[in-house]
Amino acid sequence: MDKKESYDIITSCNKKFNISLAVALIISFFILFFNTNAIFKILFSVCFFFAIAFIASTVIKSKYINPILNNELNPQKYYTVICGTHNATKYAIDEMLVSYFMRDYNAVINICNLKLKDKKIRNYKYFYIQYLARTYFDLGDYENLKATCEKFESELSEVKNLKSAKKIRNAFGNPIKYYDSYLSADFKACKEQYKRLIDDSILLNNKLQKIAAYYLYAIACYKLGDFEEAKAYFTVIVNEAPLLCYCEIAKNYIHAIDNNQEFDLEKRSIEINPNYEIPQGKAVMPDKRGAVIGIIAIILLAVIICIVSVNVAPSTPEKALKNNEGMTELIFTYEANKEKDLFCFYNTKRDGLSVAFLECTGEDKYKVGVTLDGISFGSKGEIGVAKRDLIIEFAVYDNIYDIPTNNLGVKEFSAEEGTAYFCITSVRNENVTFSHTSYSSLSQYEEIISMFENS
Repeated sequence: MDKKESYDIITSCNKKFNISLAVALIISFFILFFNTNAIFKILFSVCFFFAIAFIASTVIKSKYINPILNNELNPQKYYTVICGTHNATKYAIDEMLVSYFMRDYNAVINICNLKLKDKKIRNYKYFYIQYLARTYFDLGDYENLKATCEKFESELSEVKNLKSAKKIRNAFGNPIKYYDSYLSADFKACKEQYKRLIDDSILLNNKLQKIAAYYLYAIACYKLGDFEEAKAYFTVIVNEAPLLCYCEIAKNYIHAIDNNQEFDLEKRSIEINPNYEIPQGKAVMPDKRGAVIGIIAIILLAVIICIVSVNVAPSTPEKALKNNEGMTELIFTYEANKEKDLFCFYNTKRDGLSVAFLECTGEDKYKVGVTLDGISFGSKGEIGVAKRDLIIEFAVYDNIYDIPTNNLGVKEFSAEEGTAYFCITSVRNENVTFSHTSYSSLSQYEEIISMFENS
């Protein structure tokens, strides 16, 4: 039955993950059509896709996979599912937890010792040390247990997120403190420590933590001679957690109580293997079709991104100005030279009237070169492009009769101020040492010319 249930969960999780990837892919694709900078769109699209994939994986593991261990108390089924779902990565901590609850103490000790050498997990060393201590306690190896408890306190003092670690210890018990009291034969302190947890409703949402608390509490009761209370909790463990490591130990305690015998955890020593390697292989994935769909989705997104990257330069002047300058209305275009470069006069929400020089980078492809924003009515200006050694002079008139007859192009347009006329007054080929833009009031310009002529 477990095998079929595991298969169904694996298939369901993979399906949910693939749907999440498909939705993320579709949204990422539409992001590429946003009216904004092309590079920004690509980066945002990629980040969004992988963020959704990460969130989906986290939610699926938390909602559908973790409860198999935390509430169903089935470590073998948990391991099978986590190995079978391509959305959930099997970490060393999963390997260690499954090994502990299935009584593979050799693997637990070797995994913990291996991970404690890893500097990258400095802030989580206390977790591995805690399970190392749990293992030595279950093995009755009190010498190593004592050394591990001492190591725990020294490592915990170096943890950055110490408040978070202490909060977890207060919520789910502090086995290290329990073991310290146990080693000192202060069994009353052991019992008092876990009495609070057993009466607290916080354990109701995590059956695994509840059984672990029952286990340590029952042993403390047994050591104090409270055999009936101890047997009651050991019986709960046997009935509710037959697949956990605690079950066999609980049975031994019950047998000792029923037969008026003394029982203690049998000391067993385990050799540490310095060449131990944490298993990283995946189990057979029943939902191969789902895995293929997920891979295709990722490849498809990569292809889309590559295509867009190759075609960063927009195919029309309108797209070039919309993407880079936020254009709302293209009023006037002028082919500046034989290179098919364009001079454009346009409107934006941000800066109002603007001009720009668009460089032609290929057939019907443009990129924005020099721009000048904030052009007002009754102004005269020029824009120079060093790359082309070209200067274009322009003016904005509010009276049609002021437009010079020798203009190179004129366009009537409407704005908030009323009707106006934009025209190019001259185009000059000069040696432009740098790209520059400038403009001045048309009335001031004409006033200066008038003063010069009168003099």
